[in-house]
Formats: sequence, structure tokens, C-alpha cells
Amino acid sequence: MSRAVSLPDGGRLVIRPIEPEDRLALVGAFERLSDESRYRRFFGPVAQLTERQLDYLTEVDHRDHEALIAFADPEDERDAVAVARFVRTEGDVAEPAIAVVDEWQGRGLASVLLDALVERAREEGIGYFAAPVLANNTAAIAALGRLGRTTVTPHGREVELLIALPAEEGATPPLRYLLRAVAAGTVRPAVTLLQRMAAGLRPARPMAARNAIVVAAPTSPEAALPIRLAGDLARASGAEVHVVGVQRLLLETSEHLQERLHECADELRGHGVPVTTELRRGDLAAALLDAAVAEQARLIVVDGRSAERLGSAWNHVAHHAPCDVLVARGERKPG
Repeated sequence: MSRAVSLPDGGRLVIRPIEPEDRLALVGAFERLSDESRYRRFFGPVAQLTERQLDYLTEVDHRDHEALIAFADPEDERDAVAVARFVRTEGDVAEPAIAVVDEWQGRGLASVLLDALVERAREEGIGYFAAPVLANNTAAIAALGRLGRTTVTPHGREVELLIALPAEEGATPPLRYLLRAVAAGTVRPAVTLLQRMAAGLRPARPMAARNAIVVAAPTSPEAALPIRLAGDLARASGAEVHVVGVQRLLLETSEHLQERLHECADELRGHGVPVTTELRRGDLAAALLDAAVAEQARLIVVDGRSAERLGSAWNHVAHHAPCDVLVARGERKPG
């Protein structure tokens, strides 16, 4: 069901639940996002949306995964300018996300969408929105805690903000504060470009290294160079390969990543390489660094062919790794 909404500056839009037929409108909106907006929205540099990702983003069940799409022209539902969505993570808890194309930012559209998203979440039995943010913004996080029913749970370099949804219409003060604070940069999401550059996030170097190589599961067959190289090095040195699948909550499912991890493990084991696998969520670089510390790895292999992209993972890993880093470049044939 669509409805017309007004912005503080007098602008008018139409908001409705997203449908599979909105694929082209979603692609159009994505192409209007700047690199920085894409990074904030999708936890990493994303050049384009794959068909499988578009399936996930548009074929939602409107219960555990809801998405509201906003159109600038009530008569033309091809001109999408924003999307707000929540994904239930457990019971009555969901993680929210809002993306607004750059030319519509700063007009109050995100706040309007947040109100609508909270209303839909309440209708589906969601009682809390969870938001992981960096732990070093202590003043802003403390202010959130004073604004209302907000639980702050530390998780090492991150804290999770669990914000209770209101029984009445609209968003709570903590949610509005969080939205403004993230936009202003006073509260930084746990998985943004700024996390990569923040001081004090370098993992401690392990006391002793195991003969283990950490590598990310490829996002596509074309991105399999690092894992093939890790396999070649492991065969030559007798090392174990630890493959990390990194789930970006709003782009892919854990089931899809588990399938990819199994495929990678089967291929490596077929060449006589011992393999372990792990599924993590969030930022690719942070996941590889944390896995290297946990595994006491001697080496991380990363894909260096995205060097020109905003926030390339290899650059951050190379500067903050607790072990040696091999940057895979160019073409390499299997075997």
C-alpha cells in the first residue's frame, strides 16, 4: 500500500513496500549513490549489484525482511530516491538501514522513512532495533543512553546499541539521535570507511604464529585468485588454509555464504590442502584481521585488484595485519 508523505521543505514523495518489479528502480537509485554512500550502506565498496543481490533486496517476505521504497514522482515509479529496510536477526530484534540518494540527502527524508520503518516493524512484532557502532565515540554513546530505553553492550572494538521501539507512532528520540549522529559522523557505524582509518584498531600481534593462511571466500568465480594462490602456497609449505566468509547483512544470506565456503573447502581439499572455514558478519578487512589474530596466522592473502576502489580491503589489511600479507594481482590460472 503506497502513501504520500511530505518533507519539511515542502517536497512530496510516495512510499510503499518494495516489490520484485522494482529491480530497475533500485538499480537506478544505487547508481545515483556516491562511493561513500555505497560504502556506508553496504559495509564495503560495491561497484554494482548482482542479480542474486537484487533478488535478495527486492524479493522480501515483508515480515522478517521488510523494505520501503520512496519515489520522487508519484506518477513515475521508476524514479526511486531512497530505501529503508529492516532484517530480523532474532526474535523481536532487527537491524535497520536507510539509504538516500545523494541529491536528496539533508532534506529530512531519512527521518520520514525511519518513522515509517518503525511503524512497520511494530506491526511485525519487532520490539528493538540493534545497531553496532564503534566504541570510541563514548560521549555520543552515553548521550544515546540518556535519551531513552537504550541498552549499550560492549563487544571489544564495537558496542551494540539496542534501542526499544515506541508503542506510539513514530521513532524514539534515541533512534532520531542515532540517525543524525551517524549522518554527522559523531557516531560511526562499526563497518564504515572511517573505521579503517581510526587510530587504535590494529590487532595485537600474536605471540607465536601457526602455519596457517587466512583468505576470504571469493564473492564470484572472477574473484577466486586469492584463494587459488593461498592453496598453492599451502601445498608448497604444508600450511592450513582458513577461509573466511564475510556476510554483508543487507546484500546476501548466510546460507549463500555457507554454500560458497563449502565449495572453496571442497576445491582446496581436492588438492590435498587442509582447510577450516568460518562465517563472520560485517566489514571484510576487519573480519580478516580478527580471523588472523584468532588463528595466529602466518599470512593473509588479499585481492589487490580493487586498489582503485574506495576503502579497498587489501590496503587496510596491509597496514594493520598482525602477520605478513600477500596482495594478489593479475591473472592466475587454476592449478
